[in-house]
Amino acid sequence: MKAIFQGRNGLSNSIKNEDDKYSVGYLIDPFREWGFLKPAYAGTTITPTPAWDKYVVDMASSGNAKLVLTQDHIWNVNDVHNTATPVHDMPDGGAYEVYSLQAYQTKIGGTLNSYSTFYFYGGTAGLYDGTNYIDNWMATVPAGASSLGTFSIPYVWQNFLMIGYVTASNYYIAKFDGTLGDNGTLTPTWFELGSNWSVQSFFTYYNYLGVVIYNTYSYESQILLLDGSSTTLPVKRITTSDVIYNSVNINNDLVFLTSDGLKQLGDNGLEPIKSLTSESSSSIATLVSLGISHSDILNNKIYFGSTTNIGGFGKKEGNPYIIYQPYDTAGVQIVKIKNFNTKLYVSSIKADGSYILQYFSTGNAVATLKYPFKDIGQKGIVKYVKFYFKPLASGDAITLGLDTDYGTATTLGTATYATDGAITSKRFEIKKQCHAFRPTVSWTAGGASISHVVVEYEPVSDI
Repeated sequence: MKAIFQGRNGLSNSIKNEDDKYSVGYLIDPFREWGFLKPAYAGTTITPTPAWDKYVVDMASSGNAKLVLTQDHIWNVNDVHNTATPVHDMPDGGAYEVYSLQAYQTKIGGTLNSYSTFYFYGGTAGLYDGTNYIDNWMATVPAGASSLGTFSIPYVWQNFLMIGYVTASNYYIAKFDGTLGDNGTLTPTWFELGSNWSVQSFFTYYNYLGVVIYNTYSYESQILLLDGSSTTLPVKRITTSDVIYNSVNINNDLVFLTSDGLKQLGDNGLEPIKSLTSESSSSIATLVSLGISHSDILNNKIYFGSTTNIGGFGKKEGNPYIIYQPYDTAGVQIVKIKNFNTKLYVSSIKADGSYILQYFSTGNAVATLKYPFKDIGQKGIVKYVKFYFKPLASGDAITLGLDTDYGTATTLGTATYATDGAITSKRFEIKKQCHAFRPTVSWTAGGASISHVVVEYEPVSDI
């Protein structure tokens, strides 16, 4: 008898074998080469001069500039040479903990400038116009100029139908129309949320502006759909007992990262997409709690952070959504995840208290893959295990193994380009007695692409 292990979808409880099991992939990206399993990209660290003295809280592209914001500086990042240099001192010297960056088109002196970037801090926003940094711009320059107030959470911004919406003090959403007037027009009290409500996140959904709000008194969350015209009543209001950390529109599927896992907006409110289960010995288990700090979309996949691990959520067209863990960082606490110039950037704090900024777009991680267990249902003997992969390339090295009876790990051997050349499979003849088995793969170097594994076994009498 033969068992064939595909497992191309990595970590997912929607892709199961007949025993209701699923694969566990650590630092695997099932979308990097669809139909094969291979390591995700490795992280590359940005080294600033001088060293980071505060952590990176946000990032934005502004024309040809790639700007990152710490609590005391704005920096220009060069991800060709992996360096960063400070270009502007924050006016409050790091006194406020809440900041964000947002690129936005706005008129300056009557001209539409596509390189404008707001940097929010201390109840106002400065403006980078592509050349100059103008502090306190939002409170002094546009029509309706006003303070936005200070917060205990970062400023949240959303572009919707060419108009920007941002969190404001006293339970309001502010509206900034950069096309109205020579320097745009600010309406600081555009939409009233009510006492104790604050904005957690924005999203867009067809012709609606979506807002996730949280009540600091009742500890409940609500989802509002606004049409952009009414300043008092939402088109739809959904109440949930879950705490919603973030919201994402991925191909017009609304996904919410909540205190009770990933959920989707359905006919009956928020509905679970899937529960994330894993072996307690795996670092993937830390994703179960979904202690999410930040998330963003890259290539139609959601990436979200929990401690040092980064989870992914997405699907290939015509296939179901899957959850996987493509990345981790050298940090202890992930501060920000951002799609920054089509690269995934992650800001985190290391155990020694230092700060790092990494991006993931090149190289290969040191990954592991454990296929689903095949339970024979009685005693059996595994006769051989054969691993199939694309031709090994220079630098590729993988260790191949077999786990048996839900606990015993056996290394079968290795497949390396240095020793084996550009082989496309490797077979191991064994005589292993067990009740259950699964193949395993560990990448020690390179980025070998695994296709599938075939195990031949024979049930034997338990008597």
